[in-house]
Amino acid sequence: MPLGSTASFIASFFVPLVLFLGVILVAGILPLRQRTLGAAVAAEIAAHAAGWIAVFVYAAIWIPRARKILQDFGIELSSLSMLIIQVADLMANPVVMLIVAAGLLAADAMIYSLLWRSNVAPSMRNRFSLFTALIPFFVLLLIGWAIFVPLIKLMA
Repeated sequence: MPLGSTASFIASFFVPLVLFLGVILVAGILPLRQRTLGAAVAAEIAAHAAGWIAVFVYAAIWIPRARKILQDFGIELSSLSMLIIQVADLMANPVVMLIVAAGLLAADAMIYSLLWRSNVAPSMRNRFSLFTALIPFFVLLLIGWAIFVPLIKLMA
């Protein structure tokens, strides 16, 4: 793979990622303005589901492509990269992906509902909302670090 196509491959990953994550972060702020339990939890889960969908879609699309490129060039991968690839292979099974996604969103909904019902200060709910909206972002950064750093080294 020539240098230009590797750079194009990496750019085609990061540009949509940055734009989509901006939308997710804005959507993650929306539940902070809700005043009722049902509306707040629904908006919270919708925002976090969108973030996790981004993680699953990027993992399904980019990790196999990056693995093929890295295998073609015989690049030795770090243990973090190997772990990310193995987890992506496991998540390729739709049943496993559905179970993981349902578990993540159910735990998120239960915790947020408990925070709302227990008369916790709104600032605590806001921090939880922001924290859980940022988790998919950090997972995507971890995927990017593990998979795309070896590709960038290949370009150098």
